[in-house]
Amino acid sequence: MRQKITAIPFRCIVFIGFIVWAVVLASCSAEEEQLSPSSSSAVSESNAAVQNQFRTISGVEAQSMINQRKDLLVVDVRTPQERHQVRLSGSQLIPIGDVMRGRLTVPKEQPILVVCAVGGRSYVASRALLAMGHQEVYNLEGGIDAWRRAQLPVETGPEEQKEK
Repeated sequence: MRQKITAIPFRCIVFIGFIVWAVVLASCSAEEEQLSPSSSSAVSESNAAVQNQFRTISGVEAQSMINQRKDLLVVDVRTPQERHQVRLSGSQLIPIGDVMRGRLTVPKEQPILVVCAVGGRSYVASRALLAMGHQEVYNLEGGIDAWRRAQLPVETGPEEQKEK
C-alpha cells in the first residue's frame, strides 16, 4: 500500500523560516552585547581586543566619523542594482561575495565602515573582515534604510564615472 505524501503547508515553511531568522538575530544581538563597552569587567583579553576593533554604530555616529576621519573607507556590500538606487556619497561598491572571498585589498590598519540595506549583510561582512585581520571595522546599524530615516544625505541614480 502506498502512502500519500502531503506537502508541507507554505505557512509552516514561513513560520519555520521566521523562527530561524529570530534565532540568528538574537545570537547576533547577544554577541554584540558581549562586545559592547558596557560589558562586565570580566571580559577576557581577546574579547577586549575585539572590543576596540568592532562596533555597530548609528547613522549619526557614522556621518560624524565620515566627516572627521578622512582615512575611513566606506564599503557598500550591496548589489550594483541596489547601489544604483541609493548610496552614501564616497562609498565604494564591494559586493558581499567579494568581501567574503578576501577581495578587499586595503591595509589592515585602515578603518572601514561597512554598509548594506538594513544592516545584516554588513554585519556578516564586518565580522569576516575582522577574521581576515582588519583592525578597525564598523557596521552601520540599520543600514541605508535607517540612514535615510534619519534624513542623512544620500546619492541616487547613475554614478559619475571618474577619469583615470
